[in-house]
Amino acid sequence: MCVFDSARHQLERLAWPVASVVVEFDAEEEAGALGAFEAAPESGCATDGVMSQSEAQANALWALRDGISESIAGFTPYKNDLAVRVSAMPAFLKEVDHIIGSSYPAFEVCWFGHIGDGNLHLNILKPEGLALAAFQTQCKDLSPRLFKAVQRHQAASPPNTELGSPSETSCVSRAAPGKSS
Repeated sequence: MCVFDSARHQLERLAWPVASVVVEFDAEEEAGALGAFEAAPESGCATDGVMSQSEAQANALWALRDGISESIAGFTPYKNDLAVRVSAMPAFLKEVDHIIGSSYPAFEVCWFGHIGDGNLHLNILKPEGLALAAFQTQCKDLSPRLFKAVQRHQAASPPNTELGSPSETSCVSRAAPGKSS
């Protein structure tokens, strides 16, 4: 679901799908993990996959996930940490994508998070050419609707945050080296 130019180009170059999942398991669970890994394409849940064969390969895969925030920084993301019931996640994602897409079709959304515990990181990327102040205003206008969607899907607040609190949402502006923001 992460749709932004720099990552899209990298993923296309690597022939990876736009949505990726990183799963970690203990060595004693390898047989079960391998079975699930092999069944995923057959069941239509995945089109491709890779299983690390060494700790270095595993670290390289995790580095892709860990680098998401850094990779989108240049797009001035408006960030929300949200939590929903795992069983409600598909409907919630669809609803939020509709809320954002119907209100601001030029916005690109980068979702990532922890599927197993329902914690999601919603990053709305600032469209090129849109003034930062206008982007911040539009995102803040979306927030009450996003938080109502969270409540509809029986969400729990992420640890150490209050749902809808100012600390939960932010718009990060980063300048290129040598430039001021």
